[in-house]
Amino acid sequence: MDMIRNVAVNTVHNFRNHPFKVEVNMELCELMKSIEKEAAIWSGKTEVSVIIRELDDAQAVMATLDSNMHRKNLKPSAQ
Repeated sequence: MDMIRNVAVNTVHNFRNHPFKVEVNMELCELMKSIEKEAAIWSGKTEVSVIIRELDDAQAVMATLDSNMHRKNLKPSAQ
């Protein structure tokens, strides 16, 4: 069952063997600037609301794939 809890920002991390990498580039920097005033880390929040799901690694990869299907300009990740 999914749970929603507040957790410390510095405890949020990728799951083991996460297949996608974040590529830091100009487009990402522009996006970061556009949301800077609302982003939790930059606004000084020490907790954020998250959805906690109990998934094994395969289920976590599938959930990530499903989530990324809605993104534009998604590039294949290099492993």
